[in-house]
Amino acid sequence: MREPRSEQAREKRELAALIRRYAAGLEDADRKDLTAHADSIEAEAGALDKAHAYGTLKARTDAVFDALLEALKAMDDPVPDFYSGSVQGHDVNRTAVRIAHLSGAPEARYLVHGLGSRLELHVQLNVYRLAVVYRIPAQRDLDSAALQTRFARWTAGAAGAGWTIGWREACDEVLPAIEVLCRAGRPIDFLQDERHQLYWITELVQMTRAFLLEARRTGVELAAA
Repeated sequence: MREPRSEQAREKRELAALIRRYAAGLEDADRKDLTAHADSIEAEAGALDKAHAYGTLKARTDAVFDALLEALKAMDDPVPDFYSGSVQGHDVNRTAVRIAHLSGAPEARYLVHGLGSRLELHVQLNVYRLAVVYRIPAQRDLDSAALQTRFARWTAGAAGAGWTIGWREACDEVLPAIEVLCRAGRPIDFLQDERHQLYWITELVQMTRAFLLEARRTGVELAAA
């Protein structure tokens, strides 16, 4: 089934082609006017095609955010016993996740309750540029530089998976917080290829789980779940 915009664009191009064929048998002056009219109709069709393409990319971005939501819920699922058969993940989820996202927008916020802690993360997906921000409460005696040292092992693992990591104090919030910024460039066809999407969603979930475990191991306080 064709999308309304793509259907409209097709109809406009067919109309422009008819006008051009009709204009071919006219005198120069009349032909020039009709050809200009056909040009304007084709320009409208191009604008509709572009709007359709943008809408498709936004819808695929929404789908990635939804898939990430479900993947985060399964972050701490128990491993079934041998010979227990297949188990549906949604029947055993131990991680609760809430999402704040405006349809079509390139960013989403997730609130993860799992592994004994609560973690807020912001995800921005700009077609093929992915950025993730972990927000943790400001520590009494540790600034971002000191926390970076405690998370050195986690940072090395994330860097090995292709992420660039940065630390900063958030200065725009009432409650002091520290942000861990993770950036990575994805393949240019990221939104067209489900293989890339599954791979990087899995990587992001694994990185988030490792972050929570490293915080617990190094005694960094996160909000209680």
